[in-house]
Amino acid sequence: MPSSFLLFSGWGFDHHIFNNLTFKDPTFTVAYCGKSTVDTYIQHHNPSKPKAIIGFSMGAFLAIEYAQKMQFLDCPIILIGASCGYPPLTLSAFKKQLSKHQEQFLEQFYKSCFDGNQQLTWEKTTRIHDIYPPYHQDRLQEGLTHLGELTLKKDQLETFSKLAFIHGLNDKIASFIEIKQFLEGSSYPLFTCPGGHFPDPETLQPILDNLLK
Repeated sequence: MPSSFLLFSGWGFDHHIFNNLTFKDPTFTVAYCGKSTVDTYIQHHNPSKPKAIIGFSMGAFLAIEYAQKMQFLDCPIILIGASCGYPPLTLSAFKKQLSKHQEQFLEQFYKSCFDGNQQLTWEKTTRIHDIYPPYHQDRLQEGLTHLGELTLKKDQLETFSKLAFIHGLNDKIASFIEIKQFLEGSSYPLFTCPGGHFPDPETLQPILDNLLK
């Protein structure tokens, strides 16, 4: 029997991004470690099917990749702050800013992921400066390059029977309008929350609880 939830964090994040959420069962977070992130996890953990797979931001692409490779097609998959794909010009600008001032860029990036007082709430449970050192310049740059190669495709998603999307209405990283238009005509539910790229936890939590029953 599956006994845990598998979480895939986004670019520049690790397990800290899920700090303000609670899960009834044990969780395991997979942080981005290069193009082989999913293959490396599979190779080292010989995983069984989890109760659910949750992907945040870039982690949404990784969650889909993982579920396809493991053929967990009937496993509940929840994608938070998913993007259809990131514009090359945006990623190019990110790469340039990152190469000049890594910590300053990451601070601005984190601020843009949250809406209003969300960041303050998140930082209360996160030692923010513990996040910077593990992310070396080359790994971050590799992640941005990889992001430029990733897109969501409807025919790719049709293989999954239990797929849901959750999105912050004020998301400045992955457009809510874009994902809404992408999902038009599909049967996949799209739940909206106040907040930015990472939705407001107080609204997000009951949605997750309902989906993870």
